[in-house]
Amino acid sequence: MRATLDLGSAFWRAVVTCREKDFGFVHASRRGVWGALEHSRLPTQRVLLDIGCGQLRIFDDSAGAEPYGQLVHSADLYDLWRDQEFDPENTDYGPCMFITETFWHKNYFCAEAKSIKFVREALSLQLARFSSIAASVVDAQAQDVESFAALRTSGYKALTPSKPAEVFADSTWFRQLNPIDRTSWAPDLPPAQAGEVETPLQRWKRAEK
Repeated sequence: MRATLDLGSAFWRAVVTCREKDFGFVHASRRGVWGALEHSRLPTQRVLLDIGCGQLRIFDDSAGAEPYGQLVHSADLYDLWRDQEFDPENTDYGPCMFITETFWHKNYFCAEAKSIKFVREALSLQLARFSSIAASVVDAQAQDVESFAALRTSGYKALTPSKPAEVFADSTWFRQLNPIDRTSWAPDLPPAQAGEVETPLQRWKRAEK
């Protein structure tokens, strides 16, 4: 089997700016146009907007452009969550969503109704996830205290869990592993099927035009 590994600037930026903890990230991508709204006219630069690993990235999708070849704009979604002016559900600009402001003008991502709705929902879900982190961590810490207290009471006996693994509450994501407490284990999800896995290039091609 042969493969080509592309470690361009976009890849390394994602590596060096990634956060220490995985907070649970949404992945989505859609095609559209990018730029300023001048005299109520849509921008004309064709792009692909990609959401993944806590990053929002916009790539050039003009004729002949290499997939993920030219990064037009990128932002840390955690920073956008903290920005009170960023609201993915704001529909004041119709099929367009405000993304960032430069010294000269504001930049928008615009797409067909179905695509922009999809992007809004993906971003709203990601920001809602960030909003739930604090409560989930507190809940996880309380469960850890109870779990390890029970372990000490048992004299640290290596008990074999008898119940089947389950998908537990969201706070499972932030639990400390206690080998004899199944509720502290990561959710026991089945392996992904072949049809559920795609390469970045397949994802680029699949994004709706």
